[in-house]
Amino acid sequence: MRILGIGLSHCAGVCLIEDGRIVFAQEEDRFSRRRRQKGWPALSLEHLFRQHRLDESEIDLCVLSDLQASRRVPQRLRAKRTITVHHHLAHVMSSWALSPWTDFDAVSLDGGGDFSSWLSFGAVRGGKLLHWESNCGSRLDVKRKQVKRGILSRRNPGRPFGTYWSMPAVVNFGMVDRQGIAGYEGKLMGLAAHSNAERFAQSGVRYDGAFSLRRRGRYTYLETHGHPKLGDRDHCVTPDGQRVPLAEVRRLRKQERRVLCEYELSRADHRQLAADFAAMLQRRTDEALIGLSAANFTPGGPLVVSGGTFANVLSNDLLNRRHRLFVTPPMGDEGLALGAAAWGAYVSGIERLQPTHLYLGFDA
Repeated sequence: MRILGIGLSHCAGVCLIEDGRIVFAQEEDRFSRRRRQKGWPALSLEHLFRQHRLDESEIDLCVLSDLQASRRVPQRLRAKRTITVHHHLAHVMSSWALSPWTDFDAVSLDGGGDFSSWLSFGAVRGGKLLHWESNCGSRLDVKRKQVKRGILSRRNPGRPFGTYWSMPAVVNFGMVDRQGIAGYEGKLMGLAAHSNAERFAQSGVRYDGAFSLRRRGRYTYLETHGHPKLGDRDHCVTPDGQRVPLAEVRRLRKQERRVLCEYELSRADHRQLAADFAAMLQRRTDEALIGLSAANFTPGGPLVVSGGTFANVLSNDLLNRRHRLFVTPPMGDEGLALGAAAWGAYVSGIERLQPTHLYLGFDA
């Protein structure tokens, strides 16, 4: 049986499973040379079908991630059957695909997915997904293997946790590439080692971002408060005093590749402020994730994590001291194609996947 997973979020890609074996996985930017490529991964699909000498009609099941992104993309393959999967269920299924355990708890956490979700929980026992739910109110009907949106779907999950790193990185500190493409939260995190949280408190810069925990049924959820950006919530105030609305800042970056920001990291004082802020935010992130794990999971138990937040190696180190931790290798949206294919395998009755080796993509 051939199952093809297609990730449509940023870091778009494809993954092919044949008879329970993961035989190909590729991110689109390997071909397009565009970081965090989003949308239909045409070049990866072209390579896949050519390399494996396949026709679209030979794909038994095609699985698209995400639910909402799949509605916006007009392209479809001539597969025998096509289904879609929730962004965060795909994250959890990428964990299921690669986890060294068949009994584990799972959590995904990132900068946003379907229906404004950014957090989900799962419970896997004997390789079977016994429970899955997201903070957008979506949950898994275990018997039918379908995602349902009930009364809780009206819940507003709040600002995504990941934006408390991504927005300051972009708007405050200008951490983007020459094409204006973001995704450098890790560089901001790296600056945390050059300062401490107390220094930011003394800086006088306005910031009201905060996190808390709240019990909602089976799980205790993480909640966000305040605004992710430092200073003016609605404008980017450039070093020369311009006050530019954030919508215009985004338009300039996306359409004209002009990057406006509030601090120039080439300046030592601005770089120090970035380090001060990063140290403070890292401490709050650590406290939030440790609190989340303590409220939901047994100490010493197996915990498998996914979502871009878990690229944070400092927080992962703390979690690893409390749990038997497995960080899904493609933890970010680059893993959604794998998660989509894994969901296709799971609903098809395949209980365990076999990665053939670590080199699953295009061989340059």
